[in-house]
This record gives sequence, structure tokens and C-alpha cells, in this order.
Amino acid sequence: MLGLSTGLEYTPSSFTKTNELIELCKIVAEYNSVYSTHLRNEDDTLLEAVNEAIDIAKKSGVSLEISHLKTCYPRNWNEEKAPLPFR
Repeated sequence: MLGLSTGLEYTPSSFTKTNELIELCKIVAEYNSVYSTHLRNEDDTLLEAVNEAIDIAKKSGVSLEISHLKTCYPRNWNEEKAPLPFR
């Protein structure tokens, strides 16, 4: 199975705009394939990064897989237990 994989926390992928990813994922969705992402951020904006991935999947119709879902730094450890602000 082919799909699309991103590492948004790393250069140069970190410069990719959300709307660009949505357009690419629309093509992936046409083939009933998967968008796999390493989130844009794993620390202070973890929940926003999760919501970005969900928005991309919803707006493009692609299946989503989030790789290595975790958070960094003790100050953010409670974020994983918080309810995600799904839109």
C-alpha cells in the first residue's frame, strides 16, 4: 500500500502549510490510502498538532495514522490525559 508520510517536526517538512497537506492528502484519499504523520510538535502545542492532523484527514477524506504519539517535558505530561479539543 502506498500513501503519504510526513515528519512535520523536522526541517524541511516543518515549513509545509496545512492547506498544502490537505491538497496532497486529497490525492491519497482517491486511492483509499493512508496519511501517516509525525506531528508538527510534541511539546507545548501537542493538542494543536493533533488537531491539525485530524483537520487534514477530515478535510481531505484520507485515513489518518499518527506516529509516535507522545509528549515532551514533564510540564506537558498531563496534556496526554486531557480530552482532545476535537473540532
